[in-house]
Amino acid sequence: MSGARHGRGGAPGTRFVEARPRRWAPGTLLRVSLRDNGIELGVTPDGSRLHHPLLLPNQPTRVGIVGLADLTQVLALRLLDASCGLTVLTGEPDRWRELLGRVQGATFEVVSQVSQWPPDGSTAPWALIADSDQPPPPGFGRSPWSAVVHAPNQMPQGSAWWQSAQYLITGPEQAPSVLNLRPRLAQDVVAGLQPGQLISVEPNTATVFTPSLTSTEERFLRGADVGPGGR
Repeated sequence: MSGARHGRGGAPGTRFVEARPRRWAPGTLLRVSLRDNGIELGVTPDGSRLHHPLLLPNQPTRVGIVGLADLTQVLALRLLDASCGLTVLTGEPDRWRELLGRVQGATFEVVSQVSQWPPDGSTAPWALIADSDQPPPPGFGRSPWSAVVHAPNQMPQGSAWWQSAQYLITGPEQAPSVLNLRPRLAQDVVAGLQPGQLISVEPNTATVFTPSLTSTEERFLRGADVGPGGR
């Protein structure tokens, strides 16, 4: 593993997130429970909250996010808030510098390459976010209590990894390509997308939603847009 930078201690300045301690490990009594309804993504047109259970005790989870850098970082914040150890695999570490410096008390690293994941000796739950063009190796993310997120700018064509992902999330521009991976779903949902709305595609359903941001997340995204390396 190279380029590792740990979020312990952080950089001077405002802390956007202070992760809760992880109080359990495999083989020990479960002392805390992750949210039963999963990680919140946003609000559907009927006002319901959209949650996805990304950290499961009996299987890994794969998530594809296309062309949504801000949503990917918000998801990173929420995984850390769920006491999840997070590894970001990226060729552009400056994209993650702000988040890395503002998170306290979490197992969080940004790396340029990794040969094995989850890391030996680490404690579940785990999440890996990769923003490279190609998805992570298929051997990554075979452990229960793990989530692997691939977040490229464009969806890779002919990818078995994407075919097997439980959740595919994107905006209007990439939605037709994503829906092509689920031919049983109607394509007309794309035509109805309003400005600011995204779509989450599962094997048998597609859900339109508007991302919901806390005040902490809004402050983070505003700060990430300022200065060198900002988006």
